[in-house]
Amino acid sequence: MLDHESPTNDTVRMVMGGQRLIQFPYVVSIIFISFHRTMGVVKVGEDAPWPLWPLIRASLVTVLFGWWGLPLSGGITSIVTLAQLWKGGQDITRLLLIQSVGHPETRRILTSAPKPALPRGMWLVRLIILSPLAVLGAGVAYFDLTNGRFY
Repeated sequence: MLDHESPTNDTVRMVMGGQRLIQFPYVVSIIFISFHRTMGVVKVGEDAPWPLWPLIRASLVTVLFGWWGLPLSGGITSIVTLAQLWKGGQDITRLLLIQSVGHPETRRILTSAPKPALPRGMWLVRLIILSPLAVLGAGVAYFDLTNGRFY
């Protein structure tokens, strides 16, 4: 049984109220070094709307500066990070609950608790994430394999 005044009880109450803790990861790579960082943790839910600006910033930083690490460390880390941002950030609520109440109770709490809705401007974040693919696709479309020339 959970103590009425414990931090664990506050966390469970927060999650059952439809709130989650989200962090916004980003990647910056410089030749042989890749830095995987986060832009802080934010509580989201009905009374705390999902912030769009940190998602946009993290996506832009990763798209522009995350790919440049060799050998492929920046590229792989960037893909994983962009996949997390595509879903609205990295939900760390599960990790916090596992530390507080254990695996079985965490599963029960998260399956019965409501999830907060993603922000309405999520299309902009996804457009930023897909932009390198569009540029790469345009480059491939203008390269003639038979002559080895760009058009």
